[in-house]
Amino acid sequence: MSLLALLTAPANRALLDVVGRLPALGVGARVTRASWAPYGDSYWDVTAVKPRDDAGAAGKVYGVLTWRGQREERPRLINGRAKRVWRWVPSAEERARLEPLARDMQRLAAARREAGGGGGRGAAAAAAGEAGAG
Repeated sequence: MSLLALLTAPANRALLDVVGRLPALGVGARVTRASWAPYGDSYWDVTAVKPRDDAGAAGKVYGVLTWRGQREERPRLINGRAKRVWRWVPSAEERARLEPLARDMQRLAAARREAGGGGGRGAAAAAAGEAGAG
């Protein structure tokens, strides 16, 4: 999964799945839980990742918590790693680099919709209806 896909992905991934797709296993990255949105400036800055197996499906992730703008002093084990509620929060630099790509993807998707591309289930159902009507 690309960084752009992570940026736009819904928050339904386990923490190790999110950080495992980032450079350096996500060390230095910022992550948050979907349910923390109402609390404002709340996130974890990842400081260490210790995968338990080669696949990276299990392990421990450590970080420094910032909760409602108040940053803790030292890293600690991040709880809830297996819950599928995590998302990556790109830095300002990463966002600036990825926003042009996101705009290009949106323009491409809009052009496909206007051209009638995508087909999908609607086109198949229409074709089946025409074939059965004759």
